[in-house]
Amino acid sequence: MAAENESAVTAGETSGEESAAAAILARDAAMTAALENAAMTEREAEPPLAPAPPPAPPPVPYLEESDLVNTRWIVTFTPRPDAWRGGDVEEQEFALLQDGSVRWAGKAGGTGIGGRWQLRDSTLEVIRTTPLGLVTGRDYYMSIVQAQVTEDLQFEIVGITRSYNWLFPVAVVADWTAKRLPGRFAISTDDDDDDDDSKKGGSGSGGAPIDSSGFSFPRPSDFNL
Repeated sequence: MAAENESAVTAGETSGEESAAAAILARDAAMTAALENAAMTEREAEPPLAPAPPPAPPPVPYLEESDLVNTRWIVTFTPRPDAWRGGDVEEQEFALLQDGSVRWAGKAGGTGIGGRWQLRDSTLEVIRTTPLGLVTGRDYYMSIVQAQVTEDLQFEIVGITRSYNWLFPVAVVADWTAKRLPGRFAISTDDDDDDDDSKKGGSGSGGAPIDSSGFSFPRPSDFNL
């Protein structure tokens, strides 16, 4: 009888321990599931990450006078369709010399064509004068000299042209893009051959020689003078 009671007590204790362990396991499983659900809900509530902004473009340089003196530029000249000048897209050239004068070539050149240039603050003004003054008019090429750099590492600027003549008042007649050619340029004269080499050419101090290879300015014979 005593043995049967002991067996009953032992069985009861074992059953109770198993029930307690099962309860603990169930509680742990419920807690784990709750934590996982909370983490998933938090992830779903977070907004998606915004894409990274594109890299900033390189700074655009402003040209200085030293970037312009004795330089030659190829100009793509595009008349505005609503302006009085009219015409098709033209290729022009101008060269900005150290003494402030301008030499024109391409469609902008011709007999008696001249001009001058200046840089005021960040505005470049290139004036094209014509032989008969007011009658044949004058052109003002204006640009904010905030240059782009081309694939071949040359400066490129954009601008507008304001023109007038005796028939039409001053108006914006065209847009243009000008690309600087490599090198520095100067006009050669017969007197230069008699001068000492140390006195020739050059912008800035020291009279550094100017590279004019591969370029010649229009001569009077080019304009049937």
